Amino acid sequence: MRQVMNMAHSIMKATGYTRKWSDVLKNAWMVIKLQMTMRTKSVEFWYLKVSTGETRQAFGTLIPTVIDPLIKNDASHKRGKDCITYFDIQKQAFRCFKSYNLVRVMA
Repeated sequence: MRQVMNMAHSIMKATGYTRKWSDVLKNAWMVIKLQMTMRTKSVEFWYLKVSTGETRQAFGTLIPTVIDPLIKNDASHKRGKDCITYFDIQKQAFRCFKSYNLVRVMA
């Protein structure tokens, strides 16, 4: 619950307090559930790309046996505060998106 509330406050702040609290909470729950599901299987989901504003379909996973061999211990890489990182099954590369841009998750 704490993680959901922290993410909801972060989303609210990042979006400039322009969204309703109920929508922000729904978005935070969706992100948390997506991350939990990706730890056990690959998931299809959609999010808005920051650069173009278009909706992107992604097939991602966070299964440790898949991603652990691919992780490089590069301390110089800094992850954004609101970024959700995942391994893209189709592109065979790590990708990320802003948590407040998640649109839909296929269960």
